[in-house]
Amino acid sequence: MAYLEDIIVYLDKIGFFSIMLPFILIFSIVYAILEKTKILGTEKVGKEELPKRNVNLIVAFSVALLAVASSQATSIITIALPHIVILIFVAVFSMVFLGIFGQESDWKKNKAVKYYSGAMIIALLLIFLNAIDWLDEIIDYFESNTNISNLIGVIILFGVIALVILWITQPEEKSGKNKDEDES
Repeated sequence: MAYLEDIIVYLDKIGFFSIMLPFILIFSIVYAILEKTKILGTEKVGKEELPKRNVNLIVAFSVALLAVASSQATSIITIALPHIVILIFVAVFSMVFLGIFGQESDWKKNKAVKYYSGAMIIALLLIFLNAIDWLDEIIDYFESNTNISNLIGVIILFGVIALVILWITQPEEKSGKNKDEDES
C-alpha cells in the first residue's frame, strides 16, 4: 500500500496533477467541442463530410498548452476540479436514485431534469467563482450594499420579466383550423 502512495506522491512532485491532468482535460474538451461543432470546417471523405481533424487537433493542442502555461489557469482548474467531481457524483447518484423509484426513463422529456440541470449549471458557476476568489467578494458586496426589501423587489421584478418572456415565447396552440380558413 505504501508503494502506491509513493507513486502518487512522486506524480504530484513531477507536476502530473497540476500540469498534465489539466492539459489532458483542456485538450480533450476543446477537441471534442471543435469536432462536434465543425467550426473550423469540414472535408469530404468518400460521401461523408467530416470535421478537419488535423486542424482541430492543432488548435486544441495549442489552447491546452496556452492554458497550462498560465499558472493562474492551472491553479483555478486544480482548485475547481475536486468540487466538479463531487458535483458529477451527485448528478449520477441522483439519476440512479430516481431510476430506482421508477422515474421516467426518457430524461429529455422530464421537466424535473431540466430544472436539475439548471441547478447543476448554477452550482458549476459557483464552483468556478469560488476557484477564482470572486465568490467571497460578491457575497461581501451584497451583504454590505443591499437591504432586504430592495433585494426582494429586484427578485420579484426579474421573476415577472422571466414570466413575461416565457409567455411571449411559448409556441401557439393549434386549434384545428388553418389560418387561411379563418381569414376568408
